[in-house]
Amino acid sequence: MPCTATRLPLVALGLVLWGSSGAWSQPVPACRFNADIVAAADFLLTEPRIERRFWRDRASDDAAFLKIRYAGLSHADGLRLIDELRQRRPPPQRIEELRLAHARPADRATVLDGPIDSATGPVLSASAFRAAILDDDGERLFKALIRRASPQQTPILADALQVQLARGLADLDDATKDRVARRAEAAGFWRFSLEVLAAKSDPSAWLATLKRSPFAPPDAARLAELFAPLWRGYATLNPQAYQRDALPVELRAAAEQLEARRMPETTSIDHVNTLVRLAPRAQFLMTVLNQTGSVRLGSEVAQPLVEDIQAGRLDPAQDDDAVQILIFSGLDRVLGRAQASAQLMSFRSSIGSAPDQTTLIRLERTVARQALRPYLTGNRPALPERPLPLSPDFDWESWSRTAQILRAGTPVPDGSQPIAAELLEAAGRYPEALLAWRHVADREAGRIGAHAMLLALDQRCARLMSPPAPLQEPVYRFEPR
Repeated sequence: MPCTATRLPLVALGLVLWGSSGAWSQPVPACRFNADIVAAADFLLTEPRIERRFWRDRASDDAAFLKIRYAGLSHADGLRLIDELRQRRPPPQRIEELRLAHARPADRATVLDGPIDSATGPVLSASAFRAAILDDDGERLFKALIRRASPQQTPILADALQVQLARGLADLDDATKDRVARRAEAAGFWRFSLEVLAAKSDPSAWLATLKRSPFAPPDAARLAELFAPLWRGYATLNPQAYQRDALPVELRAAAEQLEARRMPETTSIDHVNTLVRLAPRAQFLMTVLNQTGSVRLGSEVAQPLVEDIQAGRLDPAQDDDAVQILIFSGLDRVLGRAQASAQLMSFRSSIGSAPDQTTLIRLERTVARQALRPYLTGNRPALPERPLPLSPDFDWESWSRTAQILRAGTPVPDGSQPIAAELLEAAGRYPEALLAWRHVADREAGRIGAHAMLLALDQRCARLMSPPAPLQEPVYRFEPR
């Protein structure tokens, strides 16, 4: 879910933090891409000097986080880096969030225990909230939220906010979820408590809390309605995650009610949801399903991929391009070339591409670089034929010509640097790919490409930028993992 700095009307906290030196955060496990990740982060941390009106820096904060973790920076060095970024105009969009997430627990405690100022204060967002929760299971944070609550806050907005924040804790272990939920309940944050418990592997605690909450269901029908999001996996994209026979009696009956009302197309929708949970970059398939209503996309495209991923035949991080191409070809097969292209041209891709780049363009570039990869690595002596999925407007000749230039080792023309960067990345030549991104004439396009490469490499290593729950934004995590 796209998110820049999200303002939380429930609170207004000042975030003036002071760091100190010393070791910080659990070391990232050794990975063969560590040096490439740090190099890409360093490039993005260079002053971008982009003069466009309304330009926003959407990459430097991610780069700073990954530099701190993969380079093993001390707390003092990390704080110095963050403070330098804060001085930029404009500063990176999530830099205050990173600053508070990076702070020591004592510094967050000072902020939370500080004087109330309901009129001003920077953002308390997902990463900062998570860090404060994990300091003491939320005891100090919940007290601060109560003290700082705005009288104008409506219950609906407050409830929605609690749900949003709770989902940022979905990857915590069940024991931690229990402790946090108890703290939240004691403070009166019922929605938050229930949402945290809904992400547990066993819904028994959720049911017990629901019964004593202000939302206690008056009858079995209402209980089934409240249980539906858990059973169908609306938030987790993990439908029917529980064994029906192991459910408490009341929830077993609720599950039976829900299954009795199950529509024929539900299973196909479940396959798509499961695929997006396992491979977040498959989210565009969910969009196409919503726009077309074609349930065959679940049974014929998503289900085989889910089976391959669960069997270990496909790794969504290591084989990301392959997963994207299989979905692309599946759309072509099920919807037909014309409808598939029209659908993919109708919305922008939010992952790993320029903001104005359609999903069709992103997928066609993926097809092109994978088709040319064997030629570039020397495993194929001749250029391949134009791949069938490419639309007539795709400039295959430029891609082929750039691959020839790279294979010959001759200088790449300035206008071909973006293509060269993608081809080099596909071939695993990351230092050269980064150099090509540096030389892209459009600096913002070069930063977008390098940022996408940075995130892809992280997925092949520690996966620090994996969101805690499907369709959520990544959070900056410094707690021991």
